[in-house]
Amino acid sequence: MRNIKSIMLNTLFSCSLLFSCTTELAPIDVTYTVENTTDLEINIRFYNKLNKSLVSETSTNLEYKGAQLSETIYDIRIKDKSNGLPTSAFKADSVVIIFNKQRFYTCIYNTSLKEFHPSTSRNIFNHDNYDHLEGDHYFFKIIQEDYNKAQDCNGNCK
Repeated sequence: MRNIKSIMLNTLFSCSLLFSCTTELAPIDVTYTVENTTDLEINIRFYNKLNKSLVSETSTNLEYKGAQLSETIYDIRIKDKSNGLPTSAFKADSVVIIFNKQRFYTCIYNTSLKEFHPSTSRNIFNHDNYDHLEGDHYFFKIIQEDYNKAQDCNGNCK
């Protein structure tokens, strides 16, 4: 009986040590790249709804097929690369993607509710919608289907 108590106490002590130990996560840099794979001129405008402002440092034109925009989050410590990281990389929570000044597509990430609009697989803020390249580099392609689903603005998209 005394032996069983000793084993139980040792087991309990070992378990408490196991669960009380925390491992420090190594810092990593995560890069998100967006590429225009269409034959259309694309204007990407990132917005921060909290500040109600255009984020000029990440907003850009992707004027030709193959043009890319890359942003990196430096020295972050995360357990999983789930949703929210693209919003940090692009310093925004909403984006308007304009195709040839004719059609536009909007993506939003509600940071407080942790919800995407649209909730489909074509939201630029959803980490799960990116292809994993190598290391901590992720890739999102703007495709013809995005243009086809975009709303018409009769050539007056600004």
